Amino acid sequence: MKRCIFLFILLLFSCLLFSDDAPVLPVQSGNVIPVNNDDIQLKDEQIDIYLNRKSYDVEVNYTFVNRGNKQEVIMGFPNKTSSAYTKTIQGFRAYDGSRELKIFRKDKETSKNSENEQWVGKEFYECFKITFNKGEVKKIKNRYSQEYGTNYYGSFRLVEYILKTGALWKDKIEDIKAVIHVNIPQHELEKKTFYFYNSETAKWEPSVFELKIYPNEYQWNGKEIFMNFKNIEPDFDIRLELQPELIQLSASSQLKSNNPKINYLPENVLDGRPETAWVEGKKDSGIGEYIDLYMSPTSRGEGDGCLLVEKIGIINGYGANSDLFMKNNRVKKIKLSYSYYMGEELKEGKDMFFDLKDSIEMQYIVFPKPLYMTQCRLTILDVYKGSKYNDTCISEIKLFSVPEE
Repeated sequence: MKRCIFLFILLLFSCLLFSDDAPVLPVQSGNVIPVNNDDIQLKDEQIDIYLNRKSYDVEVNYTFVNRGNKQEVIMGFPNKTSSAYTKTIQGFRAYDGSRELKIFRKDKETSKNSENEQWVGKEFYECFKITFNKGEVKKIKNRYSQEYGTNYYGSFRLVEYILKTGALWKDKIEDIKAVIHVNIPQHELEKKTFYFYNSETAKWEPSVFELKIYPNEYQWNGKEIFMNFKNIEPDFDIRLELQPELIQLSASSQLKSNNPKINYLPENVLDGRPETAWVEGKKDSGIGEYIDLYMSPTSRGEGDGCLLVEKIGIINGYGANSDLFMKNNRVKKIKLSYSYYMGEELKEGKDMFFDLKDSIEMQYIVFPKPLYMTQCRLTILDVYKGSKYNDTCISEIKLFSVPEE
């Protein structure tokens, strides 16, 4: 006898969540509800999550085994309309082996009260049909992309993979492998302490931002996070809390590139790669052009926070190699302007002037005492002339902050 079941991924916290497929059944309204299934085993799965700066990509390869009779299976992947804290999953695709499957949508069974839809979104399913023969093994693949969500304060970017729903299948999951590919600049993963001024106590209060990974059973080589679980009925989930983008950049100008694979954006100074650079875009040598760093886009209600900066590291010029370094302009003299919030009041610091060495190595601007900074502007005042191009470059800027004691 044929049975119709649905597979779904449960999204929690109205944030960016993704999960193991789990069986659900249709109800009279044409919607679906979760159930247990005693015929089909989720035998193993390979989860690949690609973390990018603004979004993440997911590919999951499942092995399903039908332990029962021939049956048609309708698999449903849950999605939501965009809300205050999450975005709709984009580009969902499903495959039976190498064959791409037709996707259709179906609403989830919910209460008629939709007052909270602006906060949690309206739930629906991306569905596709598969027929299992008796005893058949199927390789199923899901792919999709999603923007990062956040919480009310914007204090982290949440990624959560719900493993618990895998326990709804027949028997244990024999093997789960998860690889999280980290394509985010290293500085965004480093632990940082921001300070917020409490106007009532007239004191600076620390707030720590750091990467958190759950469960603790993982290995990390700096670029990839590995997890492996065997013979389990999972009663836990995979959860990552990424720091928000704590430093944002803009510039007075940038050079336009004729090569679509190369850019000269201000963001290049924070990517940890000296082979990329911010290049000002004026026709002259760029005197007076500047790059802005804005620290702590998060707020606790009394103005934005500050980094307590003890020094700034700079890789001058185009740091890809010595040839490009000499062909382009390098900064000879620079002005540093900064400001900081004390409660809701933005205060201006005193401008400072520094001479930079004509060196491809990182050099440091060290302050006599640490400075609270919410905004920092570096303005080009003089340059070392390039042998070929009249474009001034900065490859890297690194803020060294004082950690919480």
